[in-house]
Order: sequence, then structure tokens, then C-alpha cells
Amino acid sequence: TVAVVGATGSGKSTLASLIAGIYQPSAGQIIHAVDPHRVVTVTQETHVFTGTVRENLTLAAATADDATVMSAIQHVGAQHIIARLDHGLDTAIGHGGHTLTAAEVQHLALARLVLADPALVILDEATAEAESADDDQLNAAAQAAIAGRAALVIAQGS
Repeated sequence: TVAVVGATGSGKSTLASLIAGIYQPSAGQIIHAVDPHRVVTVTQETHVFTGTVRENLTLAAATADDATVMSAIQHVGAQHIIARLDHGLDTAIGHGGHTLTAAEVQHLALARLVLADPALVILDEATAEAESADDDQLNAAAQAAIAGRAALVIAQGS
């Protein structure tokens, strides 16, 4: 795990985008030891897609069965989210569906990351949008999601 900490505008997210292969360098080169298709980035601006919780999570692993999906949810400590939803994994979220908090959306994004099983994880201020009461829980979820993987963690510094 490598952490990059810096002030807003210092180039942290640009560096993450270069490493992820989203941007190409205008000079020099980046040599990837990891196939860019095996890199997953989670940012602070995570989105919920219209559909069920299951459909949102299996975007990362289309063939994942319910046991695999629930294992990923439990891996990041998000089972409490599913437990409180009336229809569990079949609960509609996104436009017109059940509204999730910013922390719940981030938790599901981390579960999606686990399902994707990347070789390299880039967390670009991935827990920054959560309410302060959820910080510890989301930080623990992020740690669980990157365990055993190469990770680049971007954080805001003063």
C-alpha cells in the first residue's frame, strides 16, 4: 500500500488517473506492472445505478451468485445495509428507488471492488464524502477491501 497525501490541486487525482490508465502522460512514460484491466478505482464521487442492489454490485462480476455477493458485502462490513432494506438484494436503488446515504453508497462501492477482484486498487479519497459518524466504519471497510492487494490510497492533507 502506498499513500499519496497532499493539498487540493496538488495533482494527486491526476497521478491516480495516470496510474489507472485513464490519462496518458504528455511526456515520459508509465510502465505498468499490472494489466490496466485489473485496476479498479473508487473515488469519493461514487454513483448508484438505477436497478437493484444486486445489479449494482454485479456490474463488477456479472456471473456472481448471491452467496458471492453476500460474501463481498460481509467482507466490507456492509451487511447491516442489506439487512435494513425491505427486499434485501432485490431492493431498487438509484433513480426512483430506495435512497441510500453517502456512506452506504461508498460501502456498496467497496463491496463492488471486492467482487471485481482487482490486482491494483486505487482509492482516491474514497471515504471523504461520508458523514463523520461513518468515518471509522468506512475506513475499516476500505482496509478490508484492499487487504491482500496492491493499493494506492489518495488522501487530502493540510
